[in-house]
Amino acid sequence: MNEWIGDTFTSDAGWTHLERLVDIGNRMAGSDGERRAAEATRDALAEVGARDARLESFAVQGWTRGSATVRADDTAQDAIALPRSPSGDASGELVDLGYGLPEDFEQADLEGAVVMVASNVPEYYDRFIHRREKYYYAVEAGAAAFVFRNHVEGCLPPTGSLGTEASPIGEIPGVGVSKEVGSRLGRRWDGEPVTVSVDAEVHDATSHNVHADLGPDTEEAVLLTSHVDAHDIA
Repeated sequence: MNEWIGDTFTSDAGWTHLERLVDIGNRMAGSDGERRAAEATRDALAEVGARDARLESFAVQGWTRGSATVRADDTAQDAIALPRSPSGDASGELVDLGYGLPEDFEQADLEGAVVMVASNVPEYYDRFIHRREKYYYAVEAGAAAFVFRNHVEGCLPPTGSLGTEASPIGEIPGVGVSKEVGSRLGRRWDGEPVTVSVDAEVHDATSHNVHADLGPDTEEAVLLTSHVDAHDIA
């Protein structure tokens, strides 16, 4: 057992497979890259002696990124579409809602607005608020579009999917902007008209689970899971 544990910690098999996945490139769910990553994972499991390494296909909502911008006056601010955002242009008054806490949404008139919120919550708050929760607060408040501002410096827009299991595609255009772009938007155009534009292709797609068995065949089993898909901008 001690030797097995030592081999596990010193083996480079996991790192080698990670490099293999990264070299594939785009592994968005339902993409050709995700399929190739699943096949590579199946083969890697078979190579180390896993039993019945196989793929299981299932239908998913496909989404392929196009362009995205936030236009203010005669400027086009850098943005990326949040996965599963619908395509379209949405214009409205920019409302910088800060952290985008539930009470922030309750206190603001957001009908027809372009709502911008941060990707974090304040230290004093008692729980984390997920991106989708903030998005659907905006939807329920009648917002025209959603801007998700990174709270981390570095000119990197955040990503993350929208939609629900029942309705995989979001209801209003949603984009991610860097902390720097978000700060500029809030400083120069809060309360002013802006336009959020998203171009994306929505289509049917097929994804894959990878199954394999390791260890003795007993009545009890341990289910170990991971994922091989990845955001396309990684």
